[in-house]
Amino acid sequence: MRNLKMKGFARMGLVLFLSVSIILTACGPSQSQIEELLAEPVDEPVTVKWLVVGEGTEPWMVSAENDFVSAFNKSQNKIKLEIEMGQGYGGVGERIEGGNIPDIVGPMSTSYGTRYNDIWADIESLALEDGALNDFDPSTLEAWRQEGKLVGIPFGFWPAVLYYNKDIFDQSNLPYPPHQYGQDYATGGAWTLDKVAEIGPTLTVDRSGNTARSPSFDPDAAKQWGFTIEGNDLRAAIAIFGSPSIQTTSGEIHLPQAWRDAANWIHNAIWDGMFFPNEQALESTRGDPFGKGQAAMYYVPTWYLCCEVKFNYDIAAVPSFNGKPTSRRDQAGFGIPIASQNQEAAMQVIMQLTADPGLITAYRIVPARLDLRKDLTKLLSEQNPAVDWQVMVDSLEYPDNPPYSQFLPRASGVFNRFGTFAQGLLTDENFAVDDELDKLETDLQALLAQ
Repeated sequence: MRNLKMKGFARMGLVLFLSVSIILTACGPSQSQIEELLAEPVDEPVTVKWLVVGEGTEPWMVSAENDFVSAFNKSQNKIKLEIEMGQGYGGVGERIEGGNIPDIVGPMSTSYGTRYNDIWADIESLALEDGALNDFDPSTLEAWRQEGKLVGIPFGFWPAVLYYNKDIFDQSNLPYPPHQYGQDYATGGAWTLDKVAEIGPTLTVDRSGNTARSPSFDPDAAKQWGFTIEGNDLRAAIAIFGSPSIQTTSGEIHLPQAWRDAANWIHNAIWDGMFFPNEQALESTRGDPFGKGQAAMYYVPTWYLCCEVKFNYDIAAVPSFNGKPTSRRDQAGFGIPIASQNQEAAMQVIMQLTADPGLITAYRIVPARLDLRKDLTKLLSEQNPAVDWQVMVDSLEYPDNPPYSQFLPRASGVFNRFGTFAQGLLTDENFAVDDELDKLETDLQALLAQ
């Protein structure tokens, strides 16, 4: 479950609004002209409706977003910003079909956006002055391109790191995972997924106190596990093994080797090594064994807010696979529906949303704007000084490339098929992994050919 803790809010003033207004006008007026314009009375300000989805719908996020809306509306009199909370990742498509058209949707993931590929306006077709997006990390912009169309403005992304439970490591008399990339594990050997598989059984304990290395270990009575990976979308879980983007050649679908490596490794970790929770175990912890204090290590992006029970934790470097660590990036951005009648005004709001340090800190997100990353470690450390946030910054050097969160046609059907494959891994000890991957590839080909 994605959790984000909201703290604080930094209000943006009229100066930023004016600057953005100039940027967004193809032939921008002068500063004095803008000031004269804002000084004139306005009978009917443009109303921009912001539909908050995804991470932004968490209860503790609402107050920060409401504060942003209030500050924005006080800073100028040309746009009236209204906010509405969606139901998690509830259907924006259905809202538009019903005539309840938002002007801004987000912050959403690219996986969410891909489910509604056809509804997004091309951001670059709006009246943007050349260079208006120069402050954005080019890789974040690329994540929002679909068939040559920029369908969203990136807010930022969360890099994946390795959360670890210090108390479990202490109880097992094992050293903590290394915080620096390229550093060996303290007992010797490189910090790899093979090393995770080596120490994982020692960190896995049943209710009788037996570790997964003991012949007496009962996996059905396990109370803690050595390692787990976040990923409702199967591609997300596979990312630690390298870029899991589906490859297409001449209209044919090819699953990359990372899928086969990951699926076999995870299946072995569950049913042979017994240090990775199966479906039953995940259900018993509502999908979050780490947050319940029942997992020693967790590969998850930094949107994750630990923990539901009190224990000592920190973050460490992602273990490498085939000589390379991969810190997957969960992208977040804002889209503008084609059906919106206020697209240019919506863009003005979005440019302020993506530049607001209070929202960036509250989301614990790496901003898409390069000029806002300077003090990120300091800001996050002020929120939670017990966590080594430098690990998150260092993880930026090891992105999944190409990103796992690619846009896909027939997204709902594709994701459902991903889910049935993942279900087999997690529930069937005799799951024929390679044969099932062949079937998955064939089924995806059929889906994407529709």
